[in-house]
Amino acid sequence: MFSAYYQNVGGLRTKTTELSMTVNANDYDCISLTETWLTQSIYSAEMFDANYVVYRSDRNYEALNCTTGSGTLIAIRSIYKSSMLLGSSDPRFDDVWVLIRNNPTTLIIGSVYFSPNSSAESYQNFLQTLERMKNKYKHAKILIMGDFNLSGVNWDNDDGYLLPSNLSTPTADILVTGMLLNELQQVNHLPNEFGRYLDLIFCSELLELSIEKA
Repeated sequence: MFSAYYQNVGGLRTKTTELSMTVNANDYDCISLTETWLTQSIYSAEMFDANYVVYRSDRNYEALNCTTGSGTLIAIRSIYKSSMLLGSSDPRFDDVWVLIRNNPTTLIIGSVYFSPNSSAESYQNFLQTLERMKNKYKHAKILIMGDFNLSGVNWDNDDGYLLPSNLSTPTADILVTGMLLNELQQVNHLPNEFGRYLDLIFCSELLELSIEKA
């Protein structure tokens, strides 16, 4: 069974040793992290050993005139044949995409972070990136994990299926409609401490995954 670990870490600059200990103590096939806050001066080898291939999308702080926030990362166990895919060119959100070829299955994994109050155009650009990948890898299964900061939607549990309701903002309507049109299902049933679903997990079908979220 393919195991994936997801967490919004709220900054890794001072937590590289802690993350390295967590990684070494477990045996995850995929680790997806958002809000990494990493810069080019922090090397992936400080957090992951040779058992993982690490793909990152660090925020361009100079272009956005800020010093902290955002950033995404995906680490894949080196036993899998993986490669990085071209993500979005929109600097207002961060996304990193990885292709895994594990005969007979091809799997696309995405990790994404949207800042609070992101524009509708940002979500539209994310969906365009997703559709481009689906068109290129037509038979691939898809797994997307991330912090979408989308408070304007409720997720109702209907016999194990999570159904969107009360789409109260244009951005919520854009993302949910786009994901449904791409035949992706939201499977994270764990709200945050405020009872909101901001960290979402979408997959193209009920994959045999063991997903843990701290």
